Amino acid sequence: MLPQFIMLRKLWPALAWAVVIIILMSLPGSMLPKARSPWNFLAFDKIIHAFIFFILSFLLMRGFFLQHKHQFLRSNHLLMAIVVGIVFGGLSELWQAVINTARSADIYDFIADSIGSVLAGPVFVRIKNKLT
Repeated sequence: MLPQFIMLRKLWPALAWAVVIIILMSLPGSMLPKARSPWNFLAFDKIIHAFIFFILSFLLMRGFFLQHKHQFLRSNHLLMAIVVGIVFGGLSELWQAVINTARSADIYDFIADSIGSVLAGPVFVRIKNKLT
């Protein structure tokens, strides 16, 4: 019998992206480029947060959907990926608040992370049949 992590190899892109997220969230805020949004009500960094977590949740949905030995993950790929994306977004904000002193947590970043995770669902539903 193969080890569990080998059977879940379809999730490796999502895991690699999660590592990228942690690295980006660990950089001091002064190292990140300052960008202004043309809209006063929408900060550019919130769009970036939503986009980063959109990608994470999309990769998770793909990985869970392509599981054939784990029917629970395959059957619940949308819900599982959205929940994992939202939880990971919350944990990344806690990481910035508690452990990483060069950054600070922001509830609006968490909301943007969650929105990005949720928005991946409808996009994935539209193209998932092309993945098989």
